[in-house]
Amino acid sequence: MTTIFYLLTAFFIMLEIFKIGNSDLLYRESKILHEKQKAYHRNLKRHEISPLMRSYMTVDTLYILYIILGLFSTQSLLFAIFFLLKCMNRKSFLLSGIIGLFMLVLIFLNKFVFKIDLGW
Repeated sequence: MTTIFYLLTAFFIMLEIFKIGNSDLLYRESKILHEKQKAYHRNLKRHEISPLMRSYMTVDTLYILYIILGLFSTQSLLFAIFFLLKCMNRKSFLLSGIIGLFMLVLIFLNKFVFKIDLGW
């Protein structure tokens, strides 16, 4: 189970690299989504959202669940800090990607290199 958890960490590291590389595209798509929601005064249906934003929102939801599960691991302190930083910074995709990449690499290195127990 631990191996699967840290394989997910590697997957989310790649996701953060994608987010940093495509932050301007994600920003434009989120602006379009926000403008559509304001224009229709309702939540949009699934077919009204672009495939990029649908996949991003799905993976981001899984990402938050992964962070919440990480709160029960031996590195719960790092995941608590990561969760707070993730919740505070929701506007800038570039800054969020850099913070996320840094925290995930730190979590990954702590598990396999530093081996410091950061549990409560």
